[in-house]
This record gives sequence, structure tokens and C-alpha cells, in this order.
Amino acid sequence: MKIRFKDYNCLVKIEEYISGKMPAIFLYNADSMWMDDFCIIQGLHVLFTATSNMPDEHLNQDEVIIRNYDENEGIYECLVKAQVISEAIRFTRYTRQPICKLLLKQEDNGKE
Repeated sequence: MKIRFKDYNCLVKIEEYISGKMPAIFLYNADSMWMDDFCIIQGLHVLFTATSNMPDEHLNQDEVIIRNYDENEGIYECLVKAQVISEAIRFTRYTRQPICKLLLKQEDNGKE
């Protein structure tokens, strides 16, 4: 799925954090890659990591913590509007980051 965030055309990809095995949302520079019918071929460059990996925070498998501060300010609203995530269902205990349901289906991962 492609979205526009902070003057960049971004490809949204759902991946997995190595520690904790929870979903991670990365925004890649869509202008620096080319694709064929099967996969992204060249030029992957992560522009934004939309999620936080907080293994001590209890999450269901379909939930993500959105990193909506510093260079990511506004990413929460952008991902909700694009229906990648739900609106916040709760917030992290200490840093008050939004916890949302992941709506982007695995079969749509990386597609335009």
C-alpha cells in the first residue's frame, strides 16, 4: 500500500521485530524502488519506522504501538486515514503511545 507522509511517497510494509516477534510497520521510499508483479526488486530504503518495539507491554498479535512523536509526528493520523491501523484502543503505560489494531492484511503487504 502506498501513502503520502511528510512530502514522501511511501510504501507501507508490515514486518516483524526480531525480539518479541510482534508486527512492525515500516515506510519505505516508494520513489527509489521498482517492482514487478511478484516482489519489490531494488532500492528499499526505510524512511520511517512507524511502530515501537516494547516487549514488556502486553499486546495481542494484531496490535501495534505507534511511534507518533519526533520525526514521526502525524504518522498515527496518516495510518488511521489510510486504514492501515485502527484508532487507538488504549495507550502504553509509561510513554502514552497509542496501541492500535493492525488492519492491513498480510496479503496486501507491500502492494500499491
